[in-house]
Amino acid sequence: MGVVLTSLTDATNILARFGVRTIMSEALPALVSQTKAAKIARQDAKDLGVVVERVLQSRLASIADMNDPYANGSRYERFLSNATNLFTRATGIGWWNDTLRTIVSVMSQNRMARNSLDWPKAGERERAYMALLGIDEDMAGRIAKQLEKHGTEEQGIRGANVSKWDDELARRAWAAALNKDADRTVIVKGVADNPLWMKTNFGKLLFQFKGFALASHQRVLIAGLQERPHRFAEQLVFATALGMLIGYLKYVERGDMEEAGKLLDNPGLWIAEGLDRSGILSIGFELSNTAEKLGAPGIATAAQALAGDPDRGGSVSRYASRGVAGALGGVSVGIIEDLRTIADQVLSRDLKKSGVNAMIRQLPGATLPGVRTAIHVGAKPILYGETE
Repeated sequence: MGVVLTSLTDATNILARFGVRTIMSEALPALVSQTKAAKIARQDAKDLGVVVERVLQSRLASIADMNDPYANGSRYERFLSNATNLFTRATGIGWWNDTLRTIVSVMSQNRMARNSLDWPKAGERERAYMALLGIDEDMAGRIAKQLEKHGTEEQGIRGANVSKWDDELARRAWAAALNKDADRTVIVKGVADNPLWMKTNFGKLLFQFKGFALASHQRVLIAGLQERPHRFAEQLVFATALGMLIGYLKYVERGDMEEAGKLLDNPGLWIAEGLDRSGILSIGFELSNTAEKLGAPGIATAAQALAGDPDRGGSVSRYASRGVAGALGGVSVGIIEDLRTIADQVLSRDLKKSGVNAMIRQLPGATLPGVRTAIHVGAKPILYGETE
């Protein structure tokens, strides 16, 4: 459950976009309701390509920067893509992603339908929301006609029944708006989220797995600061709390109770862990975590100082296992660093904890649900204990 566990904070983006009241009154009932409108709303989301993760299995490839539609892939790259699809199924991220996007699609459809059907009463904020999604007054009128003709409403849930719309332009505008709102709420990295220099061979090498931080920066932090401030504040608090839980559970998952206990004893470090895991301050923490690996002060260092932590030497869990070269040069350079560590310790017949961790990181599937815990809790103590 590793990738699903770290993705729990995605749920806070929905809170920031729609608010708690709307989630409780519209989204959750739509997930379990068997009314005709709820079924139509869920089916529309599938038909329009909003809820397709369990079919495409593209989220993990997006995070790893392996799904560039303009890339000329070699056979090895296609093998990696297929392997990513397989591992995505095993992690459960497809189910989690589709559940969140179903929630978003229901609430977005309700909001767009209300504004389209009663455009004169839509306030300035709602009209700005519709403009963001590419729907102006004229298009809202065309959409309203289709909703009145083919849509349905039950228990506050609207079903657009888009498959029966006879206005193709309105249908395309509705589909584009729904997908855009889903992609900016449950973050899906787009082609335009990374600068061109990150698409070069050198840029891909250094910034693999970091492109998602740029997407999060633009779609969560920048967008949140431009929308309702109180909702962004709620998201920041809720996401940090979830991030703190995730950080603790990640240590428990791999049986490292010593580090988990260190979080409990050092509140500054734990809050910094939560902020890092929240994904809201993604670029800031990428720079800070890299600086701390080089020995310079960063966000975690400042948080520990402000909180008066007894142990000032801790670091956030995402970078705890990375070396200096891996933090600076990215994942590929980190692999070379790990192989060097393994070779040095094996040849010197002095296998240490760092060497065992490096070995585990090279194992295919070592981060899959259950496999990670079995390796760290079962196999790792045996290997490490034999070297003591």
